[in-house]
Amino acid sequence: MFYFFFELLGNKSSDPVVIWLTGGPGCSSPLALFHENGPFHIENNLSLSWNDYGWDTASNIIFVDQLTGTGFSYTTDPSDIRNDENGVSNDLYDFLQGFAIGNGLTQPDIQFKAYTDFALENKDWMRNSALGIPALLEDGIRLLTYAGEEDLICNWLGNSRWVNALAWSGKKKAFGEAPTVPFVVEGKKAGQLKLLSFLKVHNAGHFVPMDQPKAALTMLKSWLQGKLSLPGNLRLLF
Repeated sequence: MFYFFFELLGNKSSDPVVIWLTGGPGCSSPLALFHENGPFHIENNLSLSWNDYGWDTASNIIFVDQLTGTGFSYTTDPSDIRNDENGVSNDLYDFLQGFAIGNGLTQPDIQFKAYTDFALENKDWMRNSALGIPALLEDGIRLLTYAGEEDLICNWLGNSRWVNALAWSGKKKAFGEAPTVPFVVEGKKAGQLKLLSFLKVHNAGHFVPMDQPKAALTMLKSWLQGKLSLPGNLRLLF
């Protein structure tokens, strides 16, 4: 698989690593690298400029073209092309092991009614990926879900509902009773945070790091430092 890897400045073995997979699956990750949260932007004259809000300022970051056949992850063997989530996830797992070692929307009132029919006919695409999350929470793995408030296809309301519906021991007390507080960036309200942790980012669509780069980087830094769930630590100075 083709990838870009950017080290955090002053890289240490204890530094975190973010793996970025642009959606689909089947969308090339350089889309995010050059337009959202990578270290560079592409200017109109095709030159590169530094992105002051690149996530490489907070973490090591890997942008992967996956599944095989996406972007620069090419193959000449048709058997390498995957057609289900198991194959895609197994290939990505194998890639990470090796790395560690060495749609058009035209008429919504008609199209959105077809989502249920399509989901029933293509169960793999609409698989419930939340089923494995409660076990991770029970093991003490921290979870952050964020969504731009203007995103339609992966809208914040739907994301909030599946997070609230997760069946785990902390559902009622740790998350259910947790307050919703302002997410503040340099003195300005940039979103709403449900502690432990669901974040709705203001004035952002599907590409949050592109629409609100400063808020997205603040979110990442706070999360990696374990401060995002603490009401007194929502203001992060750069």
